[in-house]
Amino acid sequence: MHEFSIVDSLIKLIDRQPFDSHEIKSVVVSAGPMRGIDENCLQWAWKETIHDTMLEKATLIFKPLPWVLHCKQCDKKFETEDFGAPCQCGNPNPTLSGGDELTLESLEIFEDQYDNSILNKTD
Repeated sequence: MHEFSIVDSLIKLIDRQPFDSHEIKSVVVSAGPMRGIDENCLQWAWKETIHDTMLEKATLIFKPLPWVLHCKQCDKKFETEDFGAPCQCGNPNPTLSGGDELTLESLEIFEDQYDNSILNKTD
C-alpha cells in the first residue's frame, strides 16, 4: 500500500515548514488519478502515522483531480472523469496530458496557540 509512503513524504515536507511547535489543524492534498490513491487507505495511513507528532490533531483533506487530456486534432485540453473520453470535436483518441500531480495545497494552523499579546500592547 503506497499510501503510507505518500503520508511519510507529506510529513517530511510539513516538518520542513517554519511552524515552530504549533499544531496543524488541517492538511489539504490533491492528486491526479495516475497516482492511484485510494482515499480510504490514505486516511487510514494518515491516522496511523500522525500519533505523537504536531499533526496529531490534523485532519487530512484529500481532493482527487480529474484526468487531463489533449486533443491533437483541435489542440484542446480538457478535464474529464473518464480516461477514455473522446474530445468534443469527435476525436476518439485524445492523449494524456496530466493526471500524475500530487500537491500539498495548504496547511491550517490552530490560531489559539499564537501569543497575540505583542499585537495588543499599547505604549
